[in-house]
Amino acid sequence: MWCITHCILVLGIYIKAGVLYRLYYFYMLQDEHQQLHEDPSFPIQDDINSHYVKAPKNLTVDVKSGNHAIFAWDPPIDGQFEKFEVQLSQLPTNNVYQDEQRDHQQQEQQQQPKTFSIEDRSLSLSSFLEPGNSYQVQVFAVSRGDVSEPITANFTTKPNPPERFVVWFRNETALLIYWQPPNGAYDLYRVGIEPSDSPTSEILVSRQEYQNGRVQPGFYDLTPGRAYNISVVTISQGQASEPLVREYRTLPLQPVEVSVTMNEDESDSTPSGFLVEWIAPPNAAGEYDGFNVYLNRKGMNKPMQKYVPKEKPPMVLLEDPDLEPGMTYQVVVKTVSGKVYSRPTTQNVTLVLE
Repeated sequence: MWCITHCILVLGIYIKAGVLYRLYYFYMLQDEHQQLHEDPSFPIQDDINSHYVKAPKNLTVDVKSGNHAIFAWDPPIDGQFEKFEVQLSQLPTNNVYQDEQRDHQQQEQQQQPKTFSIEDRSLSLSSFLEPGNSYQVQVFAVSRGDVSEPITANFTTKPNPPERFVVWFRNETALLIYWQPPNGAYDLYRVGIEPSDSPTSEILVSRQEYQNGRVQPGFYDLTPGRAYNISVVTISQGQASEPLVREYRTLPLQPVEVSVTMNEDESDSTPSGFLVEWIAPPNAAGEYDGFNVYLNRKGMNKPMQKYVPKEKPPMVLLEDPDLEPGMTYQVVVKTVSGKVYSRPTTQNVTLVLE
Protein backbone atom coordinates (compact mmCIF):
# COMPACT_ATOMS: atom_id res chain seq x y z
CA MET A 1 0.00 0.00 0.00
CA TRP A 2 1.31 3.37 -0.97
CA CYS A 3 0.43 6.72 0.56
CA ILE A 4 1.59 10.26 -0.17
CA THR A 5 3.05 12.37 2.59
CA HIS A 6 3.38 16.10 2.16
CA CYS A 7 4.39 19.18 4.05
CA ILE A 8 4.18 22.92 3.73
CA LEU A 9 7.52 24.72 3.84
CA VAL A 10 7.56 28.44 4.60
CA LEU A 11 10.67 30.18 3.30
CA GLY A 12 9.71 33.78 3.97
CA ILE A 13 12.67 34.52 6.19
CA TYR A 14 15.07 33.45 3.45
CA ILE A 15 13.47 35.25 0.50
CA LYS A 16 15.24 38.40 -0.65
CA ALA A 17 13.38 41.28 -2.28
CA GLY A 18 13.34 41.31 -6.07
CA VAL A 19 15.05 37.90 -6.47
CA LEU A 20 13.73 35.16 -8.78
CA TYR A 21 13.84 31.72 -7.15
CA ARG A 22 13.53 28.29 -8.87
CA LEU A 23 12.05 25.52 -6.68
CA TYR A 24 12.08 21.76 -7.29
CA TYR A 25 9.36 19.51 -5.80
CA PHE A 26 10.07 15.82 -5.04
CA TYR A 27 7.22 13.50 -4.10
CA MET A 28 8.20 10.62 -1.79
CA LEU A 29 6.03 7.49 -1.64
CA GLN A 30 5.83 5.30 1.46
CA ASP A 31 5.27 1.53 1.16
CA GLU A 32 3.78 -0.91 3.64
CA HIS A 33 7.17 -1.36 5.23
CA GLN A 34 7.48 2.39 6.01
CA GLN A 35 10.17 2.78 3.38
CA LEU A 36 10.32 6.03 1.32
CA HIS A 37 10.70 5.83 -2.43
CA GLU A 38 11.11 8.69 -4.92
CA ASP A 39 8.33 8.93 -7.48
CA PRO A 40 9.99 8.67 -10.93
CA SER A 41 7.45 11.08 -12.45
CA PHE A 42 8.98 13.90 -10.43
CA PRO A 43 10.66 16.36 -9.78
CA ILE A 44 8.34 19.19 -10.72
CA GLN A 45 10.03 22.52 -11.43
CA ASP A 46 8.47 25.92 -10.63
CA ASP A 47 9.70 29.51 -10.59
CA ILE A 48 8.75 31.78 -7.72
CA ASN A 49 9.25 35.52 -8.02
CA SER A 50 9.54 37.72 -4.95
CA HIS A 51 7.22 40.53 -6.01
CA TYR A 52 8.26 42.77 -3.13
CA VAL A 53 11.03 45.20 -4.18
CA LYS A 54 12.69 47.36 -1.56
CA ALA A 55 12.72 51.11 -2.08
CA PRO A 56 15.83 53.25 -2.63
CA LYS A 57 17.22 55.26 0.31
CA ASN A 58 18.52 58.76 1.09
CA LEU A 59 17.11 60.83 -1.76
CA THR A 60 18.75 64.27 -2.03
CA VAL A 61 17.97 67.22 -4.30
CA ASP A 62 20.63 69.79 -5.19
CA VAL A 63 18.97 72.82 -6.80
CA LYS A 64 21.51 74.56 -9.02
CA SER A 65 19.38 77.21 -10.73
CA GLY A 66 15.91 77.95 -11.99
CA ASN A 67 15.93 75.06 -14.48
CA HIS A 68 18.68 72.74 -13.24
CA ALA A 69 18.58 70.25 -10.37
CA ILE A 70 20.53 67.10 -9.51
CA PHE A 71 18.86 64.13 -7.79
CA ALA A 72 20.88 61.43 -6.03
CA TRP A 73 19.92 58.39 -3.96
CA ASP A 74 21.27 55.14 -2.55
CA PRO A 75 20.11 51.74 -3.82
CA PRO A 76 18.11 49.37 -1.61
CA ILE A 77 20.13 47.92 1.25
CA ASP A 78 19.52 44.33 0.10
CA GLY A 79 17.60 42.49 -2.58
CA GLN A 80 17.95 42.82 -6.32
CA PHE A 81 16.78 45.44 -8.83
CA GLU A 82 17.34 46.15 -12.50
CA LYS A 83 16.90 49.91 -12.77
CA PHE A 84 15.31 52.96 -11.27
CA GLU A 85 12.35 55.03 -12.36
CA VAL A 86 12.26 58.73 -11.53
CA GLN A 87 8.94 60.54 -11.68
CA LEU A 88 8.79 64.34 -11.66
CA SER A 89 5.52 66.17 -10.96
CA GLN A 90 4.82 69.88 -10.68
CA LEU A 91 3.04 70.81 -7.46
CA PRO A 92 0.04 73.15 -7.45
CA THR A 93 0.63 76.73 -6.36
CA ASN A 94 -1.43 79.46 -4.75
CA ASN A 95 0.55 82.13 -6.57
CA VAL A 96 -2.08 83.89 -8.68
CA TYR A 97 0.60 85.72 -10.69
CA GLN A 98 2.57 82.64 -11.68
CA ASP A 99 0.78 81.62 -14.86
CA GLU A 100 -0.88 84.83 -15.97
CA GLN A 101 1.40 85.09 -19.03
CA ARG A 102 1.07 81.46 -20.17
CA ASP A 103 -1.45 79.64 -22.31
CA HIS A 104 -3.75 77.26 -20.39
CA GLN A 105 -2.95 74.29 -22.64
CA GLN A 106 0.76 74.91 -22.21
CA GLN A 107 0.29 74.92 -18.43
CA GLU A 108 -1.47 71.54 -18.52
CA GLN A 109 1.28 70.01 -20.66
CA GLN A 110 3.99 71.27 -18.34
CA GLN A 111 2.16 69.96 -15.26
CA GLN A 112 1.91 66.39 -16.59
CA PRO A 113 4.22 64.02 -14.63
CA LYS A 114 7.39 63.05 -16.45
CA THR A 115 9.08 59.66 -15.96
CA PHE A 116 12.74 58.79 -16.54
CA SER A 117 14.14 55.24 -16.55
CA ILE A 118 17.82 55.00 -15.63
CA GLU A 119 20.37 52.56 -14.22
CA ASP A 120 22.53 55.15 -12.47
CA ARG A 121 22.10 56.38 -8.93
CA SER A 122 21.66 60.04 -9.91
CA LEU A 123 19.86 62.16 -12.45
CA SER A 124 20.72 65.67 -13.63
CA LEU A 125 17.86 67.63 -15.18
CA SER A 126 18.52 70.86 -17.07
CA SER A 127 15.15 70.96 -18.78
CA PHE A 128 11.50 70.39 -17.81
CA LEU A 129 12.01 72.71 -14.82
CA GLU A 130 10.92 76.34 -14.59
CA PRO A 131 12.23 79.06 -12.26
CA GLY A 132 10.40 79.38 -8.96
CA ASN A 133 8.10 76.38 -9.43
CA SER A 134 7.66 73.62 -6.84
CA TYR A 135 8.01 69.95 -7.75
CA GLN A 136 7.79 66.48 -6.27
CA VAL A 137 10.35 63.86 -7.28
CA GLN A 138 9.77 60.14 -6.64
CA VAL A 139 12.34 57.38 -7.18
CA PHE A 140 11.32 53.71 -7.55
CA ALA A 141 13.43 50.55 -7.75
CA VAL A 142 12.29 48.17 -10.52
CA SER A 143 12.82 44.41 -10.75
CA ARG A 144 11.28 42.34 -13.59
CA GLY A 145 8.30 44.64 -13.88
CA ASP A 146 7.71 44.93 -10.15
CA VAL A 147 8.07 48.40 -8.65
CA SER A 148 9.01 49.35 -5.13
CA GLU A 149 7.39 51.95 -2.93
CA PRO A 150 8.76 55.39 -3.83
CA ILE A 151 11.16 57.54 -1.92
CA THR A 152 9.90 61.12 -2.23
CA ALA A 153 11.19 64.68 -1.93
CA ASN A 154 9.66 68.08 -2.65
CA PHE A 155 11.74 71.01 -3.86
CA THR A 156 11.48 74.47 -5.42
CA THR A 157 13.74 75.77 -8.16
CA LYS A 158 15.44 79.12 -7.80
CA PRO A 159 13.28 81.98 -9.07
CA ASN A 160 14.56 84.55 -11.51
CA PRO A 161 16.19 87.59 -9.89
CA PRO A 162 14.99 91.11 -10.73
CA GLU A 163 16.27 92.17 -14.13
CA ARG A 164 17.66 95.48 -12.89
CA PHE A 165 17.18 98.02 -10.14
CA VAL A 166 18.07 101.63 -9.52
CA VAL A 167 18.08 104.10 -6.66
CA TRP A 168 15.53 106.60 -7.93
CA PHE A 169 15.88 109.00 -5.01
CA ARG A 170 18.61 109.69 -2.52
CA ASN A 171 19.69 112.34 -0.08
CA GLU A 172 22.19 112.44 2.76
CA THR A 173 20.42 109.79 4.84
CA ALA A 174 18.01 107.89 2.55
CA LEU A 175 18.06 105.61 -0.50
CA LEU A 176 14.78 104.70 -2.24
CA ILE A 177 14.86 101.73 -4.63
CA TYR A 178 13.01 100.64 -7.75
CA TRP A 179 13.51 97.37 -9.64
CA GLN A 180 12.16 95.62 -12.72
CA PRO A 181 10.08 92.53 -11.79
CA PRO A 182 11.28 89.30 -13.44
CA ASN A 183 9.29 86.61 -15.22
CA GLY A 184 8.38 83.35 -13.52
CA ALA A 185 6.95 82.25 -10.20
CA TYR A 186 7.83 83.88 -6.89
CA ASP A 187 6.07 85.17 -3.76
CA LEU A 188 8.30 87.80 -2.18
CA TYR A 189 11.13 90.24 -2.67
CA ARG A 190 13.86 90.59 -0.06
CA VAL A 191 15.88 93.80 -0.11
CA GLY A 192 18.99 94.13 2.04
CA ILE A 193 21.66 96.74 2.70
CA GLU A 194 25.27 96.47 3.90
CA PRO A 195 26.69 97.93 6.10
CA SER A 196 23.55 97.37 8.11
CA ASP A 197 23.54 100.67 10.00
CA SER A 198 19.94 101.42 9.01
CA PRO A 199 17.27 100.75 11.67
CA THR A 200 15.76 98.32 9.13
CA SER A 201 18.50 96.60 7.15
CA GLU A 202 16.22 94.01 5.48
CA ILE A 203 12.84 94.56 3.88
CA LEU A 204 10.34 91.91 2.76
CA VAL A 205 7.85 93.01 0.10
CA SER A 206 5.14 90.76 -1.30
CA ARG A 207 4.84 90.49 -5.05
CA GLN A 208 1.29 91.77 -4.92
CA GLU A 209 2.17 94.82 -2.80
CA TYR A 210 4.98 95.84 -5.14
CA GLN A 211 3.01 95.21 -8.32
CA ASN A 212 0.10 97.30 -7.04
CA GLY A 213 2.42 100.14 -6.00
CA ARG A 214 1.40 100.03 -2.35
CA VAL A 215 4.97 100.18 -1.06
CA GLN A 216 8.07 102.18 -1.97
CA PRO A 217 11.04 100.24 -0.55
CA GLY A 218 13.85 102.29 0.91
CA PHE A 219 16.39 102.65 3.70
CA TYR A 220 16.56 105.60 6.07
CA ASP A 221 18.76 107.09 8.79
CA LEU A 222 21.89 106.21 6.83
CA THR A 223 25.34 107.77 7.11
CA PRO A 224 26.00 110.66 4.69
CA GLY A 225 28.56 109.87 1.98
CA ARG A 226 28.84 106.18 2.85
CA ALA A 227 28.94 103.46 0.17
CA TYR A 228 26.26 100.79 0.59
CA ASN A 229 25.76 97.45 -1.15
CA ILE A 230 22.08 96.97 -1.86
CA SER A 231 20.81 93.53 -2.87
CA VAL A 232 17.43 92.41 -4.20
CA VAL A 233 16.36 88.76 -4.40
CA THR A 234 13.08 87.07 -5.25
CA ILE A 235 11.76 84.25 -3.05
CA SER A 236 9.52 81.35 -4.05
CA GLN A 237 8.38 78.95 -1.32
CA GLY A 238 11.47 79.79 0.73
CA GLN A 239 13.88 79.32 -2.20
CA ALA A 240 15.84 82.51 -2.95
CA SER A 241 17.15 83.65 -6.32
CA GLU A 242 20.68 84.75 -6.98
CA PRO A 243 21.06 88.28 -5.55
CA LEU A 244 21.21 91.33 -7.76
CA VAL A 245 23.72 93.63 -6.02
CA ARG A 246 24.64 97.24 -6.73
CA GLU A 247 26.68 99.82 -4.84
CA TYR A 248 25.15 103.21 -4.11
CA ARG A 249 26.24 106.11 -1.92
CA THR A 250 24.25 108.57 0.04
CA LEU A 251 24.95 112.24 -0.64
CA PRO A 252 27.81 113.60 1.46
CA LEU A 253 27.15 116.62 3.65
CA GLN A 254 27.72 119.94 1.93
CA PRO A 255 30.29 122.47 3.19
CA VAL A 256 28.89 124.67 5.95
CA GLU A 257 29.82 128.02 4.40
CA VAL A 258 32.10 129.50 1.73
CA SER A 259 34.10 132.73 1.87
CA VAL A 260 35.83 134.34 -1.14
CA THR A 261 38.76 136.80 -0.98
CA MET A 262 40.17 138.69 -3.94
CA ASN A 263 43.74 137.80 -4.86
CA GLU A 264 45.67 140.61 -6.57
CA ASP A 265 48.76 140.63 -8.77
CA GLU A 266 51.60 142.08 -6.71
CA SER A 267 53.08 143.99 -9.69
CA ASP A 268 50.06 146.07 -10.63
CA SER A 269 47.43 145.22 -7.97
CA THR A 270 45.01 143.90 -10.59
CA PRO A 271 42.71 140.99 -9.64
CA SER A 272 44.28 137.68 -10.63
CA GLY A 273 41.98 135.19 -8.91
CA PHE A 274 40.04 134.25 -5.83
CA LEU A 275 41.08 132.62 -2.57
CA VAL A 276 38.24 130.32 -1.60
CA GLU A 277 37.83 128.97 1.92
CA TRP A 278 35.09 126.83 3.47
CA ILE A 279 34.17 124.90 6.59
CA ALA A 280 34.26 121.14 6.05
CA PRO A 281 31.53 118.85 7.44
CA PRO A 282 32.48 117.19 10.74
CA ASN A 283 34.06 113.75 10.32
CA ALA A 284 31.72 112.21 12.85
CA ALA A 285 28.68 113.25 10.81
CA GLY A 286 29.56 111.42 7.58
CA GLU A 287 32.15 110.19 5.11
CA TYR A 288 33.81 111.99 2.21
CA ASP A 289 37.02 112.05 0.17
CA GLY A 290 37.51 115.74 -0.64
CA PHE A 291 36.02 118.80 -2.30
CA ASN A 292 35.45 120.08 -5.80
CA VAL A 293 35.69 123.87 -6.20
CA TYR A 294 34.33 125.60 -9.31
CA LEU A 295 34.59 129.13 -10.69
CA ASN A 296 32.01 130.11 -13.27
CA ARG A 297 30.56 133.20 -14.93
CA LYS A 298 28.17 133.98 -17.71
CA GLY A 299 29.67 133.23 -21.10
CA MET A 300 32.41 130.96 -19.79
CA ASN A 301 32.62 127.81 -21.92
CA LYS A 302 33.74 125.55 -19.08
CA PRO A 303 33.95 126.32 -15.36
CA MET A 304 37.36 126.37 -13.75
CA GLN A 305 37.63 123.40 -11.39
CA LYS A 306 40.04 122.25 -8.71
CA TYR A 307 39.96 119.25 -6.39
CA VAL A 308 41.10 119.48 -2.78
CA PRO A 309 41.64 116.19 -0.90
CA LYS A 310 40.20 115.77 2.54
CA GLU A 311 43.70 115.74 4.08
CA LYS A 312 44.47 119.26 2.80
CA PRO A 313 43.34 122.52 4.47
CA PRO A 314 39.88 123.60 3.23
CA MET A 315 41.09 126.35 0.94
CA VAL A 316 42.22 126.80 -2.67
CA LEU A 317 43.41 129.62 -4.96
CA LEU A 318 41.49 129.92 -8.22
CA GLU A 319 43.70 131.93 -10.57
CA ASP A 320 42.31 133.50 -13.74
CA PRO A 321 44.39 136.17 -15.51
CA ASP A 322 41.37 137.11 -17.61
CA LEU A 323 39.12 138.29 -14.80
CA GLU A 324 36.89 141.09 -16.04
CA PRO A 325 35.90 144.04 -13.81
CA GLY A 326 32.14 144.37 -13.43
CA MET A 327 31.50 140.68 -14.05
CA THR A 328 29.79 138.53 -11.45
CA TYR A 329 31.48 135.20 -10.71
CA GLN A 330 29.98 132.26 -8.92
CA VAL A 331 32.13 130.11 -6.64
CA VAL A 332 30.72 126.65 -5.91
CA VAL A 333 32.08 124.11 -3.41
CA LYS A 334 30.82 120.51 -3.31
CA THR A 335 31.83 117.69 -1.00
CA VAL A 336 32.90 114.54 -2.88
CA SER A 337 32.41 110.92 -1.82
CA GLY A 338 33.45 108.44 -4.49
CA LYS A 339 31.70 109.77 -7.59
CA VAL A 340 28.82 111.33 -5.66
CA TYR A 341 28.70 115.06 -4.99
CA SER A 342 26.95 116.91 -2.21
CA ARG A 343 24.50 119.73 -2.67
CA PRO A 344 26.39 122.88 -3.67
CA THR A 345 27.39 125.68 -1.34
CA THR A 346 27.77 128.85 -3.41
CA GLN A 347 29.06 132.39 -3.15
CA ASN A 348 28.68 135.08 -5.79
CA VAL A 349 31.42 137.73 -6.20
CA THR A 350 31.29 140.82 -8.45
CA LEU A 351 34.50 142.55 -9.46
CA VAL A 352 34.15 146.28 -8.79
CA LEU A 353 34.73 148.61 -11.71
CA GLU A 354 37.65 150.99 -11.16
